Formats: sequence, C-alpha cells, structure tokens
Amino acid sequence: MELELLTGLQKYFYSNLTILKKLQQLSPEEILSFDLKDFLNSGLKEKDADFIVSREVLREGEMELKKAEKENVLVISKYSQEFPSLLREIDYCPFVIWVKGKKDTLSKPALSIVGTRNCSSYGKLVADSLSSELSKRGLVIVSGLARGIDTIVHSSAIEQGETIAVLGSGVDMIYPSENKRIASRIEERGAIISEFPLGTKALPYHFPMRNRIISGLSFLTIVVEAGERSGALITAKWALEQGRDVLAVPGPITSEGSKGTNFLIKQGAKPVLSWEDVWEEIPSFLKKDLKEKLEEGKIELSKEEERILSLIPLESEITIDELSLSSGIPVYEIFPVLFQLELKGLIVENPGKSYQKRIR
Repeated sequence: MELELLTGLQKYFYSNLTILKKLQQLSPEEILSFDLKDFLNSGLKEKDADFIVSREVLREGEMELKKAEKENVLVISKYSQEFPSLLREIDYCPFVIWVKGKKDTLSKPALSIVGTRNCSSYGKLVADSLSSELSKRGLVIVSGLARGIDTIVHSSAIEQGETIAVLGSGVDMIYPSENKRIASRIEERGAIISEFPLGTKALPYHFPMRNRIISGLSFLTIVVEAGERSGALITAKWALEQGRDVLAVPGPITSEGSKGTNFLIKQGAKPVLSWEDVWEEIPSFLKKDLKEKLEEGKIELSKEEERILSLIPLESEITIDELSLSSGIPVYEIFPVLFQLELKGLIVENPGKSYQKRIR
C-alpha cells in the first residue's frame, strides 16, 4: 500500500514542489491516517486534501504501477534501499522515480556533466573528453539527454562505462525524438529515469524541475558550456542549494556560449582544464572503487589512417568533402578510414558528418 500511495502522490502533485515538500514531512502512515482537517491545517487546498482522504490517491497509484509493470519500468520509492542515496538527501526529493534500464547503476558514484544545447566545436570536444575519461575510470555520468552537450556526454559515457539520463518527460516519452536510438543504448549501459509519470510529455516548465534531479544524483556538477540564460546554470544553482560542488569549463571571453561558465568561475566555481582537475575533487571514500591510472597500449595506425588523422583538426571541425579535397582521396575511400579512427577513439563524429580529433 505504501508504494501505491507514494506513486499516486507523485503522479498527482509532481508539478507542485511546495506541496510535495509539505507532504514529505509526513510519514506514509501519517498521510494515510490524516483526515481532511489535518491536511487543511498543513496547508493543502481542499480539493488536494480530498484526493488523499478519499483514497483516490491509492487507486491512481495502483493504476500507474500496473502500467509500469506492463511497460517493464521500475517504480522506486524514496524509502526503498534501491533509491539513490544522494537524491534522497535533497529538498524537494520526489516520492518515487520511474526507471528504465539497470537499477544497479543508481547505486554507483555519479557526477553530472551539463551544458548548452547550442554548443560549439570547443564545447563538444571538451564534453566528449571529460565524459570519456571519467566514465572509463568507473564514474557514472549523469545528464539530461537534451540536444548538444548532454547528447555528447551520454554518447561518450556509454562507450566507456555507464550513464544516467534524467528526463523532463515520462521515461516512455523520449525527448528530443532524435535521441531515441541513444536512449535505447543507455537502457543497456545505464538507466533512464524521471519523476514524471508514464505518458507525460516534455513541457517547458518540466526542465528546470528535472535539473534538480540531475544535480541531486551527483556528488558534483560540471558545466561545460553555457550562455547567460542556459538551463545548465539552473542545474548549477540547484547543485549549490543542495550543498554539492560546481565546476566549470572556462571559455573565450568573446564567446556567448562561455559567458555562463566564466561567470560561475568568477563566482568561485573551480575551473576545469582536464579530467584530473575533476579527479582532485572526488571524495577519498569514493576513489577506492575507481581507477585513476589505466593501462593504455599503443594504437597501431595504417598509413592511410595516419594521413587522414593528420588532416583532422583538434579545435574545429572538418567535413568528409573537405577531407577528400585536402587529401585527394575519394570520399568512398575515406569513409572506412574514418570508421576505424572512430573505433580507435581518435576522432569524434559531430552532427552533419563533420569530424574532429579527440583530446588525449
């Protein structure tokens, strides 16, 4: 009955964080024992109080749990041992979360990497490098599955380790739709979670709420690239309110996309120049389960791979047509070379079939 209650409460009140916080001061037993007057005295409106007292909340919760079971989705309550321990500590903690994928990912050390949807080549490069280097050392990487930095962060993390995508919709309503394929891969190598019930569409006001879950799952948050009004700054604000560290990647003072991160650094956020800067901030009790030093063998390259790699820039992008023009090699011969270079982790493909070197 407890899970039905909490699921029903989350489904009905998810858009009202103030009410959720008020109800969280009560145990499930107290909520079930309260009468209408008790709820009104605690600050609830009559229609909201009546929803609980009439036991309609239990029926709603039961229906939602049946739907989740049918969709192979887990519903985990904040009182469960499977609920992420860091998330349980925050104010405005959800009563339940919906989870698709590997639930054991939720119990591993996690940090979040976030940034703008309209990222630059520089932002893509740094996001890819940080996510890759930190995930291969055993850290779970949390982000929001949005376009831009989030997508790159998840893509790099699942190549090396595990990642958690936190949605501003139900876990069955992937947004943006072009990320459905990567979402399927995340289910296999991590988890997709949400505080929003199944069938909930992504609405603008959901994303600022969602951001507190991203930071809440993480012992620290890294902002890679963010303009002055970027949603990534909301995640940073939540992290600070939750008592978590915020780190930021510095960028050119002339770049609109770095105004937010440069401001965070000015306000005291630690600047991130490499994954080692992040490693220094990891609590010692977490490091015992992580791998700082990795054995990396020499990467063998063919003459064609060496030639193409030498033409691909680090801080900007180049298209396959431009590579063909520079090298004099037909496009159809360059494709398999690029594929091998990607497999070897030496280059990254950006949207629009453009390529750039990875930071190593």
